[in-house]
Amino acid sequence: MSEVKPPVQYASAPVAAPSGSQEHYVQHTPVWIVVARGAQVFFSLIILGMAGAVIHDVMIEELAFGIACVVFTWIVIGYVLITEKVSGAREAYNIWAVLSLDFLMAVLWLAALGSIAARRARFVVPVSTSNCRDDGSAVSSKTCDVYPVKRALEKRGAVLTQMGLGLTSGAAGLSALMW
Repeated sequence: MSEVKPPVQYASAPVAAPSGSQEHYVQHTPVWIVVARGAQVFFSLIILGMAGAVIHDVMIEELAFGIACVVFTWIVIGYVLITEKVSGAREAYNIWAVLSLDFLMAVLWLAALGSIAARRARFVVPVSTSNCRDDGSAVSSKTCDVYPVKRALEKRGAVLTQMGLGLTSGAAGLSALMW
């Protein structure tokens, strides 16, 4: 009869290395996960550009939150990939930290998706703008004279052009993809 071997168990505890020292446990992810992380970075760059273009014209807090989510995403992906793939950084790897950070980013991207989409949905009153000026600042640089198309003049916190509305919708849609 052949000898029965116990099944290989994967645990989060360190395993003995051939030299007798303890080796830190690292969950090696498949290549498709690394590709998905790269796609996250790519889409976060697009969200950053869209939100930045709108914020340059008018500061919208929900898009600023989207930019914060982009930066947090880069930090999380950097931590996960560096501690998993770089042998000198494996001591900093913790599977619970990776799972917690991924869960945190899912919650943050869900919040960004909801808040950006809700803010975009509030832009429903058609207006006409004229005499738009850019004062050269990095944030909220555009000021325009606003005239309502069919309603009496209402107080508005912000007015977006068609391009601004499209960029805000795109940022909300890509936030859903990031979620």
